Amino acid sequence: DSINAEYGGLEEWVEAREFRAAICGGLDGFEKTAARLGDCSDALSMQCYLGGISDVTGEVMRLCVSAAGNGNTTFALNATEFVRSLSSHFSRFTSDRSLSKKFDVMNQSVVKMEKVCFQLQLRSCEKVHVAGVSIDDDDNNNADKNRD
Repeated sequence: DSINAEYGGLEEWVEAREFRAAICGGLDGFEKTAARLGDCSDALSMQCYLGGISDVTGEVMRLCVSAAGNGNTTFALNATEFVRSLSSHFSRFTSDRSLSKKFDVMNQSVVKMEKVCFQLQLRSCEKVHVAGVSIDDDDNNNADKNRD
């Protein structure tokens, strides 16, 4: 059980480090992340690292939803593209059972983020229509009736 606890702790640590890195512009990568462990760098397996990375996508998804709620379309779209990219790279590692489950959750995050971005795009179109660009069919029908 102590091995599982250590693994879980390392995975959480990877998630935290890489989440910070992602917010600051990009992931550090396996080697740099392992090097941060110093003498314990051998303790970090690729599976553990990938588990932490997959968990980062859930955090980015939550940021995306929050940003969308605040009207920050650019951040939401960029976050969605980032997670979509990670998901496409991660798909090569789905033969591992525990990573396969995490990959499924990652894909669910991508779907949620895409739905949020779609809603943002719809709202931006509605704002254009409300601003007077749309044509109200009732007004046009009334105008046609007045001509008769």
